[in-house]
Amino acid sequence: MELVEKLEKWIKEHPTEAELPAMNVTTGKTYTIKAIFEKLKAEKEGGVAALTDDELEVKEQISKWIKEV
Repeated sequence: MELVEKLEKWIKEHPTEAELPAMNVTTGKTYTIKAIFEKLKAEKEGGVAALTDDELEVKEQISKWIKEV
């Protein structure tokens, strides 16, 4: 199962948690898992990179985390 599918499943099971803001301590920017998911989904569907460099770092962190869930 790909990251997008795993996140979609997790978001359906945890809609409130998916909307909670989290902070990337390296950059100090906040994001939500749902927002990153939406960009990954758009990227997959459109074939055009939608993530910023900061968000790519967050994507890697989410990829590691989702494997543990």
